[in-house]
Amino acid sequence: MPAGLDGGRGPQVWQGTRVWYHPDWQGDLEELHLADLGNWRVPVDVPAISATKYALACYRITLASGRVIYYKRCDYRGRLKSAMRFWLRPSKVGVEKWCYQRYRACGVAVPLTVAYGESRTMGLLRVAFIITEEVPDTVSLDTFVAEGLPGIDAEERSEKMTAFAGRLLDSIRKAHSACLFHYDLKWRNILIQSRGGEYYPVIIDCPRAFVSRLRRRYGITVDLSSLARLALSYLTLNQRYHFLAAYLGDTVSPAMRKDGYRRIQRRLEKRPPRQINVQESPLQGVKFTGSSDVNQSITGKLT
Repeated sequence: MPAGLDGGRGPQVWQGTRVWYHPDWQGDLEELHLADLGNWRVPVDVPAISATKYALACYRITLASGRVIYYKRCDYRGRLKSAMRFWLRPSKVGVEKWCYQRYRACGVAVPLTVAYGESRTMGLLRVAFIITEEVPDTVSLDTFVAEGLPGIDAEERSEKMTAFAGRLLDSIRKAHSACLFHYDLKWRNILIQSRGGEYYPVIIDCPRAFVSRLRRRYGITVDLSSLARLALSYLTLNQRYHFLAAYLGDTVSPAMRKDGYRRIQRRLEKRPPRQINVQESPLQGVKFTGSSDVNQSITGKLT
């Protein structure tokens, strides 16, 4: 986390503008001239890789040092009605900064936050940004699967993706054991990183994350149903059920597993996902297991 940055979820400044830098990155980031608020909208003339209609946008920037960063900002200057939603409340990128810190504390892989800035007037958000380091050798999980698992030989697909699924399950359980919920855990928000011939999950894009013991069952249901949206196209019913069983652990009864499965299905039925026509799923034969040390803290929490 950038030095001097409050680790809380709330607003980082009441009045004025502040920028925090990771001590190892401040020199490299000086070329963006972020001390000037006018540069916060787009610090470098590059196209946005993603953007909403108005306030939120994300840019991939290669610095002079060769380091690659992702610059994401939310800008509400001139949009008073929208800005009022964040009066004395955290910005979306502020929540993301906080969530990355919480994920790291849980032992879950996330991008490194190297800078954060926020500008407010009497608690009213004007503009905020977060800068994260690019995670090398990664691609989003949805793209990786849609392209047929490039780089993995056909005879190794089941073994490699079974191992990846186990690591993903462990990451999700670690976060949920700490009552940390992503709230938008779709495949596009999971990076798959290649390291030494193996594949590891990296969680990204969490501007709506929350921590709550009282809403734990709700948080689990939301995260698992988000994962299930694309799984409906690539995984069989049996695979999806075994994923849930592996998540809940061996001590959960079949009746409790079925009840948890129905909860996820009911949430999906509220906004049915678009089905993708797949002739032969590249995830055929993938099995779902995970470490048993996290299972005990999850058991029964979905039911």
